[in-house]
Amino acid sequence: DEDAFLNLDKAVGLLAQSKKEVADLSKEIGPAYSVDIARLNKKISDKENAIMHKDEKEPEEFYDLALEEKNATGTVMYLEKDNIAILDTENKTIYNLSAEKKSINKSKNDILADATKVGMVKRVLFAYVPSKGLYEFTDDTKVKNVIPADKEWGDIADIAYFAGNVYMLDSGKKDVLKYTLIANGYAPKTSYFSGSKPDLTDARSMKIDSSVYIASEGDIVKFTRGSADDFKVSFPTTKVDIEKIYTDEAASKVYAWDKTNAVIYVLGKTGSYEKQIKASVLAKATDVIAYKGDLLVLSGSKIYKLTEGDAKKE
Repeated sequence: DEDAFLNLDKAVGLLAQSKKEVADLSKEIGPAYSVDIARLNKKISDKENAIMHKDEKEPEEFYDLALEEKNATGTVMYLEKDNIAILDTENKTIYNLSAEKKSINKSKNDILADATKVGMVKRVLFAYVPSKGLYEFTDDTKVKNVIPADKEWGDIADIAYFAGNVYMLDSGKKDVLKYTLIANGYAPKTSYFSGSKPDLTDARSMKIDSSVYIASEGDIVKFTRGSADDFKVSFPTTKVDIEKIYTDEAASKVYAWDKTNAVIYVLGKTGSYEKQIKASVLAKATDVIAYKGDLLVLSGSKIYKLTEGDAKKE
């Protein structure tokens, strides 16, 4: 307990050592003492949960898109205030869900069959198609290609929107491309970074709350006004596989979704580890966002809710 307060890595090491000693003891004394071995393992597991602030959650259904479209299958989401845009490539549809009222509108267009990202700015919907660029919906069925595909793009891993501007995470070119909103569309791309560019080869996910957060498999970096910020991530394990991150202006935390281990790590905005939320639905989900103290998880036609606010802190 004392080590966990000051040095989480050391506490994790002690837990691992305890598990090994019990495993060795079990081999030495054989099955006759299986009840006692189980008791020891339970004690270690309970202590691990307490030290690492683990909280297992049972998801509850937040909304089922099948109420609107029988064979709906969501792939990604985008949150703007109380509105959630959900992309359904199979049905060439974006569902615009009011999280507060649980009411929904649909926007349809054939270009959505090949879309990979969805966005929203002042309730105007956007969709990104890798081979064609970024589209803006001018009404429920019509679209306009506002940022055409660029032959200089490498691999656009993620897209974020802030203050009307569009930011593209290009892991292929190791850059964040900024498209500034102007009177008649968007200005030509510029690099977001003001100095030397970081290594973004393995970058997967990007979110903005005025600062820019970029995640790779096992790390998150933060930049403010184009320069590296004082942000150091401390996960309770080295076996981290970050699928996506989430934060925004309204969120006080940064959420790192590890799909492989079906867990979301909750971090402070300086990168400090606070707790983790585990739920089986996280292993089969396709996207996660945070909304008013809850985590909303997209899986198939359903959006599930994991209440983050009441997670236990032992």
